Amino acid sequence: MGTLDEVVAGAVGGHRAPGAVAAVSRDGEVEVGAAHADPEALYQVGSVTKVMTATLVLQHVERGDIALDDPVADHLDDFRLDPPEATRQVTVRHLLTHTCGIDRADAFVDTGSDDGCLARFVAEVIAGAPLIHAPGEHWSYCNAGYVVLGRLVEVLDGRPWDDALAARIFDPLGLAAVTAARLDRTDSPLAGGHRYDPERGEVVPEPQVMPRSVGPAGNVVATAADLVRFAEALTDGRGRLLGPDLAAAMLEPDVPMRIGHQGLGWTVPLPGVGSHGGTTPGGTALLVAMPGRGAFAVVADGPGALAISAAVRAHLFGAPAQPLGSRREPGTGPELAPEACAGRYARYLVTRDVTCDASGTLTVTTTYQEPLAGLFREPEPTPLEPLGGGSWAGQHPYEDFPQLWDFSEPDGEGRPRLLSTGRLSVRVG
Repeated sequence: MGTLDEVVAGAVGGHRAPGAVAAVSRDGEVEVGAAHADPEALYQVGSVTKVMTATLVLQHVERGDIALDDPVADHLDDFRLDPPEATRQVTVRHLLTHTCGIDRADAFVDTGSDDGCLARFVAEVIAGAPLIHAPGEHWSYCNAGYVVLGRLVEVLDGRPWDDALAARIFDPLGLAAVTAARLDRTDSPLAGGHRYDPERGEVVPEPQVMPRSVGPAGNVVATAADLVRFAEALTDGRGRLLGPDLAAAMLEPDVPMRIGHQGLGWTVPLPGVGSHGGTTPGGTALLVAMPGRGAFAVVADGPGALAISAAVRAHLFGAPAQPLGSRREPGTGPELAPEACAGRYARYLVTRDVTCDASGTLTVTTTYQEPLAGLFREPEPTPLEPLGGGSWAGQHPYEDFPQLWDFSEPDGEGRPRLLSTGRLSVRVG
């Protein structure tokens, strides 16, 4: 089966990251495998950060500072939505489970690099935001919701989110991890970022980084070993970060997703398993926690961590090489005519134009607005393959797995109102 080093080496390169590191933790022992990468370097782990932010919030729940079903507005004076009566409908639980409905899914807006950036994000970016659905009605991934949670931690803790995270998670566990805003506090090397350029057909350096103001949603840099040590400390039942009952509650299947469920911070692809991926302009990562069995993580200096981690999982457990959620499986909705799905769908900073040709083939053209357009390249027009049940799949030759496109809530003429690719968009034309 080869060594862990050999497994990682066989999975990198091509359209994937130039280098990657995998870490596996079992019974407190950590094994690390790397290919063309420094296992001691800090990598951008993106949205894996959300599990850490969720842990901080739940520490406050455990202390009695807040309750999961408290309206967020009870604790943040600047939190307000449009219409105003929606403001008190959004709870802490809604933010943790991506069911808040706030139309700011990828609001990667830079509100400064000082300690006041999260407060300004809530007051300037969230304030007045509309709802894309009623709170609790749908699951729709929302980065901005985790920025709000980070600001909630600041208000309750009295320190910037970056410092609360270090004091309450990194330092007690002896991790090398820091936030991107605190790189001056570490001597660890930092892995450079890369992205795949389809025009050149190769991976190229990517210097872009996420703004500090979205830190609680995705600005931790860490080693692969850091991630598995964090996961074990959270889920091994010893109560080092959270009491065992509340840590277990994070892995309860709270909200149905396309495949699996959303928990409190973690996604739950299988019962009792916690998972979270991360993508930044220059890096990808994945962390999986299996209470009682250990944890594994992959960090990469470019695209492809999900595929690399699938190879690691197959090496460890003989599991299928294609992860849950990436398979071409039909949806559960009504059958929809392709021509009825054609139209324009929109959410904050993103527009999807869906066209249908004479043969009934759907193609999606995606447009990003600034500042999202400055961080991520717009995908090429994407032809879709019908799966049934209101679902289609789209995949470019250089992508490891298909993206699933789910159309839902058809009107009397069979035209869907919603389009989901993990984030909901609403038909506007």
